[in-house]
Amino acid sequence: MSTRSSAPLRRPSLPWVLPFVAALTLAVGAGCTTEAYCFDDCGGAADAGGSAGAGGSAGTGGTGGLIDPDAGRDAATDAHTDADTDAECGDTATDPRNCGRCGNVCQVPGGFPACAGGRCVVGSCDHGMVDADGRVDNGCECELSNSGVELCDGRDNDCNGVVDDGFDLATDPNHCGVCNRACPQKDHSTLSCVAGVCTYACEPGFAKPRGGNHPSQGCSYECPVYPTQPEICNGLDDDCNGLVDDQPTDVGTACGTHCPNGVCVGECSAGAVYCVNGAPTCLGGKIPSIELCDGKDNDCDGQVDESFNLQTDPRNCGACNNVCNLPNAVSNCASGQCGVLACRPGFRDLNGDPADGCEHTCAVYPTGPEVCDGKDNDCNGVVDDNVTPISNFCAQVGPCAGSSPRCEGANGWRCNYQARDARIEVQANGSLSPIETKCDDFDNNCNGQVDETFPTKGQPCSVGVGECAGKSTFACAPSGTGVTCNVAPNPNKARDELCNGLDDNCDGQVDERTPSGSLTCYTNDSGGGAHACQGLVEPMIRVGSNLWVHAWEASRPDATGSSFGLDETRACSKPGVLPWTSVNRANAEAACGSIRAGNGTPLRLCTEVEWQSACRGSANQAQTTNPIWSYRTAPLTYVSQRCNDASTNLLAPWVTGNQAACAADWNIGANPGEKYGYDFSGNVSEWTGTRITVDGVNYYRVLGGNYGAQGAATSCNFTFVLQRETFRNFDVGFRCCSSAAP
Repeated sequence: MSTRSSAPLRRPSLPWVLPFVAALTLAVGAGCTTEAYCFDDCGGAADAGGSAGAGGSAGTGGTGGLIDPDAGRDAATDAHTDADTDAECGDTATDPRNCGRCGNVCQVPGGFPACAGGRCVVGSCDHGMVDADGRVDNGCECELSNSGVELCDGRDNDCNGVVDDGFDLATDPNHCGVCNRACPQKDHSTLSCVAGVCTYACEPGFAKPRGGNHPSQGCSYECPVYPTQPEICNGLDDDCNGLVDDQPTDVGTACGTHCPNGVCVGECSAGAVYCVNGAPTCLGGKIPSIELCDGKDNDCDGQVDESFNLQTDPRNCGACNNVCNLPNAVSNCASGQCGVLACRPGFRDLNGDPADGCEHTCAVYPTGPEVCDGKDNDCNGVVDDNVTPISNFCAQVGPCAGSSPRCEGANGWRCNYQARDARIEVQANGSLSPIETKCDDFDNNCNGQVDETFPTKGQPCSVGVGECAGKSTFACAPSGTGVTCNVAPNPNKARDELCNGLDDNCDGQVDERTPSGSLTCYTNDSGGGAHACQGLVEPMIRVGSNLWVHAWEASRPDATGSSFGLDETRACSKPGVLPWTSVNRANAEAACGSIRAGNGTPLRLCTEVEWQSACRGSANQAQTTNPIWSYRTAPLTYVSQRCNDASTNLLAPWVTGNQAACAADWNIGANPGEKYGYDFSGNVSEWTGTRITVDGVNYYRVLGGNYGAQGAATSCNFTFVLQRETFRNFDVGFRCCSSAAP
């Protein structure tokens, strides 16, 4: 009996005729093939599972392919013909060894072939094999398992073409979703399989825990209220969903009101019932608020956005909160549309489109009229447009007359100046130099001025020191780079030093007592009267043995007969000039202190006693109680207009020493040969250094009267006037004293 396997071996194609096949079968002997169909049953009898062909031989099954009996035949040595082959084949319509044509052997894997109508078909299947798909090429392809009883194991056990038929994975609780997955039993629940998912229906009074949708979760949550009911606000889980007071049915109704006059319009609303801590509570509601531009009636007056003009408001232009903020522009709103009110500095709106604001950035800012410079000066988007050279653009002054301009873009207008005269100075851009660099008596930059860069040209200049310096005016130097002073000093102008703020003796010092070096002074500019220069000695009268007083009221060094002067470096005492007035006591003291006596000590203001003594003259020192005036003669009797007081009606100081008769006589008596002291009476009042304290306030004695005083008020003994130290006036001056000889 043949031995068959479930996976038969494929035999090779046979290029020989059936008699040879039979001989081959006898040569094999009694052994069996591994194919389901044998051409020989190993003993000469046909296999019960197959059919015998001519000669009683049976063959090995194959893959169902056809074998060509002429394959490999040598046409030159074998005289067998197709006619001979057909005669030998027998019935090709039913013979599985010659099915359809001679030598075409039918093969069925896992089964036994047959030939029907000249085509190979499955005759029968081997034990345990089934032809489930009806195809001859793969034969009996399905192997029965589990004795042909279908299991839920992902296989077609009964070979009916359906896997796991008879099992509903969508509803079977023992195979829920997949084979052999049984739904476990859970407490307080009834299980079922729905759509392949284990599902549990809770018993009455029980529910799944909140969020418990997983199949493994049972109904472990026992309802606090049973039978359940719709949720109400009571602190209980009435509907058994795991939540307390969620969406209770007894809340949400309107309660109370915050609306004006009880009528809710706009944003105003009544309150509502809320569930709070298990009890219904009225909460919420909205009261009127400030009206906003938001399309709502915020103040609940029945009007919406009534405070806003959407046609003109740049913050709400055309619609609420539509802020007009156009680029680089000051925006406005007109007819509900944002527009450009003005452009920011340095920008222009050239296209007129409000959407992009002032879109053009000025290349030049600040802008100005268009000029020929290769730039858009007026910020109209065009460079050097419509620029016409103005008349007389090129200077027509002096050597530039007849010059003409030409626009050269970034180089600006250029004039042909140097073509007319090479001395004309121009800058790198061709324009006239703003300044002349040469001093050459030529108008180099055609501005109508000659050598104006050298402002000192023509101005006074000097060479030398002090009053000896030669004086001239500056002129152009030969090099043309500057000016020079073409003059020489004149030493014959050296004079003895005077108190005038000048270096009279040409030694580099002003109003000095001791000249520097051995200097020669002269009486005229021709060198006449040569003598050793004398320094300045203060003109002072000697009062007693140890007091010297300025002969004239103090004046400024640069004072003249018509000017009070401005130089306040020191005080001078000299005739013929206006006195130093409008000075406070401290400045008067300082002016005296700037002068040195012969021993080097500074001068000072006179005390009251010193001043009165000097005023009385040498012959009247005993007259301390009766009025006495500083008259050269008859000082005990007042004389109108002898001194400058109210009787002269001048109402201003006169020059010092104006009246020789108004002088204290120190030329007689104990000090023969001394000078006179002028203007102690009248002209201007004079500070002294004597301080008087009244009610805790410090005052200083002012003596001598002035041009506005009457008679006795100008006497030497009149001591009525006191002034605070800071007082200053046009009628108050001073003179200096010294305890050492000048």
